[in-house]
Amino acid sequence: MILVNRYCDQFELLWQQTRDASPSEFLGTVDCTDQRVLGALVEELVAIDIQYRRKFGLPVERSVYESEFPSLSTDLVDTLVEGTVAGPVDANRFHPGQQIGDYVIEGLAGSGGMGQVYRAKHNLMGRRVAIKLLQQSIYQDPVARKRFEREVHSLASLSHPNIVTAFDARDVDGELCLVTEWVEGATLSDTVRTRGPLPESEVIEIGIQTAGGLKYAHDAGIIHRDVKPSNLVIDADGQVKILDLGIARLNLEPDRDASVEPLTQSHQMMGTAEFLSPEQARSPKRAGVASDIYSLGCTLFYLLSGRPPYTGDSPIDVVLKHANSPTPALSAFSTGKGISDPLSQFVQQMMDKDPAKRPGSMAEVTSVLSDGRERDVVASESATVGRQRPIVRQLSLAVVACGILVLGWLVAKPLMQHGVSGASLSSGSGLHFNGRTSYAIVPGFDVPVSDNAMIEAVVTPHAGPLPANIVTWTGSESLVLFTANGKKWGVASLRDGESTLVVSNQEFVLGKTCVVAAQRRGADLKLWLNGEQVDTRPLEYQLHSSEPTLCFGGVPGDLFPDENWDRFFAGDIHRIRLSNSPLPAPATDAEDLTALESTVALFDFHEGVGESTTDRTQFGWTATLVKSAWAN
Repeated sequence: MILVNRYCDQFELLWQQTRDASPSEFLGTVDCTDQRVLGALVEELVAIDIQYRRKFGLPVERSVYESEFPSLSTDLVDTLVEGTVAGPVDANRFHPGQQIGDYVIEGLAGSGGMGQVYRAKHNLMGRRVAIKLLQQSIYQDPVARKRFEREVHSLASLSHPNIVTAFDARDVDGELCLVTEWVEGATLSDTVRTRGPLPESEVIEIGIQTAGGLKYAHDAGIIHRDVKPSNLVIDADGQVKILDLGIARLNLEPDRDASVEPLTQSHQMMGTAEFLSPEQARSPKRAGVASDIYSLGCTLFYLLSGRPPYTGDSPIDVVLKHANSPTPALSAFSTGKGISDPLSQFVQQMMDKDPAKRPGSMAEVTSVLSDGRERDVVASESATVGRQRPIVRQLSLAVVACGILVLGWLVAKPLMQHGVSGASLSSGSGLHFNGRTSYAIVPGFDVPVSDNAMIEAVVTPHAGPLPANIVTWTGSESLVLFTANGKKWGVASLRDGESTLVVSNQEFVLGKTCVVAAQRRGADLKLWLNGEQVDTRPLEYQLHSSEPTLCFGGVPGDLFPDENWDRFFAGDIHRIRLSNSPLPAPATDAEDLTALESTVALFDFHEGVGESTTDRTQFGWTATLVKSAWAN
């Protein structure tokens, strides 16, 4: 049977590579004359062929197998195709127009090792969803069914921008299905297949988002177990969505009564072997945070090089290389522009065969990659300046010097006009936030967000995690100015328990200071940039109420106990104004941000030193600085 297993592995690999393999043609390449081996192999090849045809949504016809393999009994063929059929077996278990509870099936979106995925729409809400119908080997196994029930209870509690949201779970005539949000985008495996290796800056951004989502899951006690490019979808805005969180456990975890799980037990090994940690290959029960870190490292390797770190003639060969072969260096496979040494070394650390030598958490992965992104931006800006001709650089310096003088006068002017004493606001004043741990907070900020409310801020974004909260004005209702994935500005509102979010269509420029205004008028949200309204589009995300609080640069972890994400802003905030009705015209520059009748808070960070800052209104709000620095 070892020989049969070897040929089966090769046939599976052929299916994975071509998506159109023929068992009869493959059998013609087999160098074996033992009829017992060939007889057993035919049965296995037909079973594998049926499995992959259903996986890729291809028809399964009994007559084809009977014609190509007349030695197979009719009963055996019927068993392999799961029941006697008179003609082609329809691989689609749901059909367009079919009603599944409140959902109408629109069509088959794809098939995978865990089952079929259908596109559907909710009858009343009109929201498009994905319905994953689990494969029969899962829902027919009582142990797997119970495991499914446990997993969906865990998934129901998750809410994170980088994790596909689970809406519902259903038992449809004995078949199990999971209803999730529908994500328009391409998997990273398809992206690399189309574009080839991705730029380092893009891979770092993908890594930061993926690690952030996985950290959130790990904090909730959920291990993914199957992190790979095909389980990561990136949408048009550059936002990564993690698929199949927790679902891999349904098929990869052995039964309680099994003392040993051979590598050939499950065909699920195929397609994941290239990204599977050595300890998880030995025993799925050993999969933990370190295993997901290893798989993410392999995924980053793939995105940067265009190929997995290890390849082989079979999944078993690949698994053995993960366990025994030296960790490959990215420099040996990179094409075009070289990959920076720090990133290459960090990816190798993530793929260390010893779990104890890998990064200790996804938070550490996020931190290191964020540092790498900031270095990349600084290097890019330095290179751009270095390419300027000397006379251009001299003129640029002269313009900057004049700009500093003018801006210093403009910013100081409104303070003097309103009789504000103290140091004037210079071009560099403000607070610097590191994008990882820093924020400022005004506890007990008991000014409710009215139906007409606005946040205005003078902001300089730097390279850092996305999405991130710039200003969070929260309580029973909320108004939030934030940066979104894809380097977009965003405004979010919680009103009467309903969440509304919009993001700009245009991107912001790292290192460029802007005046951003986020306005709410009832359920209508708008964004302004330097006094000009920008086009926006809606996003879906559920906000939560909290104790009355004002934060900028991020939020403390305990402010929203129902959520567990980090939204720390990387960059400088120079001035903030909060307004209730009657709203002023959105500011065009810093000098417009003065105290008016409608102003409920105005921070200009005039102190320049200390561990707190006080606003300029009659209320005298004091913000405590947490790990933030003065941007003098």
